[in-house]
Amino acid sequence: FKFIHQRLLISGLRKNEWTHALGELYRTLVPGGWVQLCEIGRFDHARVGPACTKQLDLMQAIHDKQGLLLDIVAHIPAFLESVGFVNIRVDTRKFPFGKWAGRNGEDTRDNLLGVFRGLKGPVLKAGGLGFVKTEEELDALVSAVEEEWDNIPGGYVEYSVFCAQKPDSAVLARL
Repeated sequence: FKFIHQRLLISGLRKNEWTHALGELYRTLVPGGWVQLCEIGRFDHARVGPACTKQLDLMQAIHDKQGLLLDIVAHIPAFLESVGFVNIRVDTRKFPFGKWAGRNGEDTRDNLLGVFRGLKGPVLKAGGLGFVKTEEELDALVSAVEEEWDNIPGGYVEYSVFCAQKPDSAVLARL
């Protein structure tokens, strides 16, 4: 392939699986080909209230329990370099969420809340991780997060796009 796009595997690959997965992308690219990875990043600037803080702490706990990296964006450049990619670039943007940020803020909010709801099964299977005890409590937490995000301006999430190149044939021949 000349170009491979991958996105949002933050909750799909364990820490020990990232290098292998990126190595497979590298292997299937032609020399000079590019990979593009898109991942959700930091939420910590989005702590707009106690429900959001609790939800983010719960997200960290479930990711830790599953061996996942909630801070994957901090690791991707090193992972890319470790499997041989060059010309590594990153572009990070902030996306506000909540009604206060208009239609785009509502769309971002809905996407993020969908992720939170999608982790309901693993969280409950793990016993709530000390944050919630029942499905009803978890639903109430997500509803409280939505309320905070809609009514307290300033929350955002970072989204990063990483591009990296497999060295061309001449460079590979020298390696």
